[in-house]
Amino acid sequence: MLETAEYNESESTPLAEQLQKNAEKEALDSGLPFIEAKKKGLSKYNEVKRQHAIEFLNKIQQQLDTLSNQTIANLLKALIALGLSIDDEEELEYWLNMLTREVLLRLNDYFNQRSTLSLWKQINSQITPEKSNFFAASDISALSDIVKSLKRVNMAKRKSMVGKNRIDKFLGKMQDTLNNDLKLQKDKQRQSSKRKKNQNSQEDNALDILKNKMTAEGIESGGRYWTEVIADFEMATDKNGFARNWGVDNARRNECDIQKINELRGIEAKKQRKTEQQELNVAKERELSRQQDENQKRLKQEKERQDNIKNNNKDKIEKEFQNSANRKAAEKYAEQKQKKTGKPLDDKDIKMMKIKAIGRSGR
Repeated sequence: MLETAEYNESESTPLAEQLQKNAEKEALDSGLPFIEAKKKGLSKYNEVKRQHAIEFLNKIQQQLDTLSNQTIANLLKALIALGLSIDDEEELEYWLNMLTREVLLRLNDYFNQRSTLSLWKQINSQITPEKSNFFAASDISALSDIVKSLKRVNMAKRKSMVGKNRIDKFLGKMQDTLNNDLKLQKDKQRQSSKRKKNQNSQEDNALDILKNKMTAEGIESGGRYWTEVIADFEMATDKNGFARNWGVDNARRNECDIQKINELRGIEAKKQRKTEQQELNVAKERELSRQQDENQKRLKQEKERQDNIKNNNKDKIEKEFQNSANRKAAEKYAEQKQKKTGKPLDDKDIKMMKIKAIGRSGR
């Protein structure tokens, strides 16, 4: 329900008057004429009053979404958006009449649903509502507040005391009827809540009785048959009768036990398959590791073989190179010997040359 607050125009007056004086003083100090200074002060006064009104309207606008009658809410929002600039009493009268008409339509809708009798008979005879569930207690309370606002508007805008009193009396009876309906609705809600609480308590007791019966029959708590019986109990319209008349259904119980056994077997088979798969994965990993080790070993052996071949070739090349050098040295020795002596080499010289060549190759 919307919590309304009346606009207090005098609330901002002290601040507006003080700022008006300050504005006038600043204008005079700046050298402006007295009349211009007064205009500055009045402008500041109006600005403060206008800002105060805007702040009030903004607060009201934030609360409008909570109104049950959004027709009135939208109208008020439109007026706020337009600034609600009312220049004379005739325009004010127009807006008050429009809002009053919307409010009365809302009230008329309520009383039309309340009873088939006329509004006048309903509020003068204090007729008990023929229908009592079409409006919530919060809605009826809001309508009562609306009538209260209508009474204030009536007393403020009408000049004839006779007319004021006549309408005020009519609205007062309407408000009394609404307040009486509100009391009846709240009493009914309390009784309904009490009955529901008692019903829930009885259902809880019935559930305890049913569980005790099943336990006495040796039915596993939380098992398949137990769960199915509890589900049947929750769906039953007469839960007390269900608990009172319940008896174990052995055929259904055995069927649930067989289903559970098959389910457990399925779980065991699933576990077995999972174990076998894990063992197979371990064996695959071992085989893969063995193959990787063998590959590493073969690569190592091949590398060693290649290294040996490379070293042997290197030794052979070096030996051939050494033999070639020895031959060249022997030939040089023979040539020098022959030049020195002027004689061809004899057998002794050839033997000595071979010994030197062999000696060099040994080194």
